[in-house]
Amino acid sequence: MHAAQSKHDEMMRRLFFLFRRRKSSAEQPEGLIASMMVAVFLLLVFRLAWISDDAQISLRSVYNVVHGQGLRWNVSERVQAFTHPLWVLLFTPIYAITREFYFSLMGLSLSVSFLGVLLLQRAVPSRRERVWIVFLMILSPAFIQYSTSGLENPLSHLLVVLFMGAARNPRLGPRLFQITLVFALALCNRHDSLVLLLPPLVYQYLRHRRWLARLPWTSWLRLATAFTPFVAWEAFSLIYYGFPFPNTAYAKLNTGLPKLEIWQQGFLYFLDSLSFDPFALLLILSSLFWGIERRGQRGWRWGIALHLLYLLSVGGDFMNGRFLSVPFLVACVLMAHRFVPMLEALPTRMPTALVISALTMVALFAEECPLRAYVFWHRDAERGWPVSPRGIADERGVYASTNGLGPMTRSEPQLERREEFQRGRRLRQQALFETQKPLVTYETMIGATGLAAGPDVHIIDRVALADPLLARLPVRRDHAWRVGHYERAIPAGYEESIRHHDNRIQDPQLAKYYEHLRHVVSGPIWSAHRFHDMFNFLTRRYDHWIPFRKYYYAGMVHRSLAQVSTPKARGSHWNASDNLVFGESGIEIHLGKAVSHPRLEVSLDGNDGYRVEFFRGRQRVLVRKISPAYTAGLEIYRIGVQEPGSTKPVSYDRIRFLPVQGDRHYALGHLIF
Repeated sequence: MHAAQSKHDEMMRRLFFLFRRRKSSAEQPEGLIASMMVAVFLLLVFRLAWISDDAQISLRSVYNVVHGQGLRWNVSERVQAFTHPLWVLLFTPIYAITREFYFSLMGLSLSVSFLGVLLLQRAVPSRRERVWIVFLMILSPAFIQYSTSGLENPLSHLLVVLFMGAARNPRLGPRLFQITLVFALALCNRHDSLVLLLPPLVYQYLRHRRWLARLPWTSWLRLATAFTPFVAWEAFSLIYYGFPFPNTAYAKLNTGLPKLEIWQQGFLYFLDSLSFDPFALLLILSSLFWGIERRGQRGWRWGIALHLLYLLSVGGDFMNGRFLSVPFLVACVLMAHRFVPMLEALPTRMPTALVISALTMVALFAEECPLRAYVFWHRDAERGWPVSPRGIADERGVYASTNGLGPMTRSEPQLERREEFQRGRRLRQQALFETQKPLVTYETMIGATGLAAGPDVHIIDRVALADPLLARLPVRRDHAWRVGHYERAIPAGYEESIRHHDNRIQDPQLAKYYEHLRHVVSGPIWSAHRFHDMFNFLTRRYDHWIPFRKYYYAGMVHRSLAQVSTPKARGSHWNASDNLVFGESGIEIHLGKAVSHPRLEVSLDGNDGYRVEFFRGRQRVLVRKISPAYTAGLEIYRIGVQEPGSTKPVSYDRIRFLPVQGDRHYALGHLIF
């Protein structure tokens, strides 16, 4: 009996180990696939690694702070020219040790991207879902590109993964503290991370509101300390720079452009994304409707929707795909939650390896699939991809031949051969022979040029990313603006003010504004006068000193009534030699004295729309609109100039014609009463 029992136990033991071996052999392919997907992802990120020109804007601030000039762009002004404080603070000690920019920044980007993929294990426990997430990430050129680039995207990806991982913490108190801390760090990395991460954060607090209601005030205080990184940075920014937001925010959001134009550009940004990386945008949109949010991790779809709406409202960006990489990562997680149950529900269960292999083959041989571009990427990188007519560029395609990791590992680094970098070096050499510092110059592409120029060169940034005064002036209406690059008119006397360290601006109103701005960005930090000015800027009490129309219509054509008093026939060619051709800034006719004519006749290019403004002195007294007649050549319009709801004519001494619709080619033939 005892022998029979022993044989039975031995048989069960063998079956047990046999079962364990079979289970292990079943899991082994998925573990191997997961490792292969991570390896392919890292290989692609490494192969396509690059540094953008915008990243070098931040590097100049890092250079200045390490060399004792302060965390600023031009050394004479405390201006935050970078949008990612946490990324800059993370890189600064690395540069302080290595004193080398390119490979140090590249190493940081690659390390953070690698760490983000590793931490997916905590955020997504399912091995199959992790395989699908990494596979989906590989299919997006935008996500691969901006896993380096020198910008903050790798850190944004990591913080999203950390947020998802913290949300899985079974202990409620530490969970809320951790996700709040990650949220605060994400705000330090980019302020606009708020729109994506706020909905899942709010969901966590609402879900546990009853538990939170029972917390003592000491626990609430401990939870509030999770916001310490963000509060600390904002306090530093307010005291040191004088403003709570980066200078780039004021430059890009304070343009004065019509909201409709900005929203149209945002829509074009999404259209351009469909041609550059259709998979990323389609997956993001699909996640809004079909993505699955696990219990306890909801709110992400609202975050994605708000993020897309935010991009639409700010006009998108000039870098194709940059601001889609973070919501794309979230979409990968949500759609992986959808794909795995779908495959498991099939009547014949298909192995993950087979499905991914089939999709990979399709990706390699499909003409428009992004994965195919990776195989032949070097061909595009050599020629560079042009900027689209919408002003949106594949930045890596433009800079890969010089700023890519491959070209930089050659015996002669290619980055230093770029014209922007060479110009910066010439400026640095020129500054050595200047008797009066700083050397003042104007630039529109300030990344490599500013980094190479050094601290003795003060660069007036025409698109205002690094200039405190120009960032608060409206964009030049006569210039064809590009999203993120809104060129401003340079006030008379501004260059002399910078060179001589005083206020020599000729416009009396703007001179008052600049005097107070100088106290904030260049005056003693702890001055009571400076703090008073800071408060007035925050409450916008000085905004009335900005002559908006003067700089918005800086390219406006000015003519007298005598120059346009010769009548023109209807249908005359719009750009005939005796017509006045003008641009987006419009044309202003000076009458010489105040008149009260109740009607006027004007001939304008017939296929455009205009807004007609009547002025008496500095006061605008009446506005009329002219719709396009859609006729060839000049069209004659007769405009009544009476007070609204009355037959009484108004008094005016100037008439301004501003284009509001058309082909950017405008003309005025005559104006008579």
